[in-house]
Amino acid sequence: MEKQTSSPLIQNLSVELQQVILSNIPDVLSLRSAALSCRVLYNALLSAETIITTRVLLNQVDFDVLPEANIAQEALRLVPCTENRIRDFIAKHLHKRQPPPESWNLCDAVTIAKFHTCVSELALQFIATAAMKSPICGTRPITRAEISRIERAMYRFEIFCNLFRGFEKSDPRLLNQLWATFFLNFSPWENEQLACVHDHLVQAVYPADERNHTRPPFFNDPDTGPIDVWRWTHQNETWANFVNQDDRKTLREWGFVMWDRARLDESSIFQSRWEPPYPNDEESRANIQRRAEMQASWEARSKMYRIGGRGWWSFGDHSKIIWPNGKAPWEGRFVPALTVPNSIEEARDAFRLMKLPESVRRLNSRQRG
Repeated sequence: MEKQTSSPLIQNLSVELQQVILSNIPDVLSLRSAALSCRVLYNALLSAETIITTRVLLNQVDFDVLPEANIAQEALRLVPCTENRIRDFIAKHLHKRQPPPESWNLCDAVTIAKFHTCVSELALQFIATAAMKSPICGTRPITRAEISRIERAMYRFEIFCNLFRGFEKSDPRLLNQLWATFFLNFSPWENEQLACVHDHLVQAVYPADERNHTRPPFFNDPDTGPIDVWRWTHQNETWANFVNQDDRKTLREWGFVMWDRARLDESSIFQSRWEPPYPNDEESRANIQRRAEMQASWEARSKMYRIGGRGWWSFGDHSKIIWPNGKAPWEGRFVPALTVPNSIEEARDAFRLMKLPESVRRLNSRQRG
């Protein structure tokens, strides 16, 4: 009598148990691999694809992160990114946070999962870097909420890049308006989270930038002084700013890349972080003034946006602003030239209106100094 070979244990299980096993797989790519490993598991997945896939996707991507992950994929599909399409996208996806789809098929989930693998790894790198730079990160274990917060910020960075990639050469005024439209959908601390991610990625990319955009030296100098001091003054720069930057002029005056490491150590310059000097020439001051005016414009646009105004705006010209009820909130109201505030809140609001933007105040204080 011919001996019968026993089937693998998982093939002997009921379909329901096979589906429970598949539902507890930790990530979508492993789910796909499991389904492709044998016909039994493939059929088990196929008979309840959306239920199993959705469960596994939530095993991998936190529910509080999934909306941003989905929006990032939607932004990637926005080709070409014209002004109107960007504005429509922001209005649809960012003006109010939308919940993610309730169910996922395997094909769409794989797309999300592949990119989330990168985001998750970058978030862990961010945490490791932060722990080395601040003792606050090492006081207790990192929580799931903190990881999700970092991942959301990274997805918002990806959304921004997907929307404005290739748009950099557009009219600067239009670009600033679109950026303002994007950032106004988030709180100040959420935008600061975005800045943290940006700075981290610049630092992460910098070593690769140096490797990819610097060739070996023409002369293999045995002393490390020149390369050490060059790296010290360019530690936050990408390759486009590696050479002959205006704010390094004072360094070049004393030939900073000419000296031995021992001489540089004696001066103790490596004991502190290099900071560019405050510019003294009129052109640089004019650039700072223009940036201050841009910030003032940003703050005015932000206030207009918060009270419902949309459309084109410039200093002294409110004629092209579109208001929800056809007129500005202050139209039709009599405002006396001198008003005694009736409350602390009114006094505080009036005082805010008299304040210059922060960048202008800093500029003025430095000029007076």
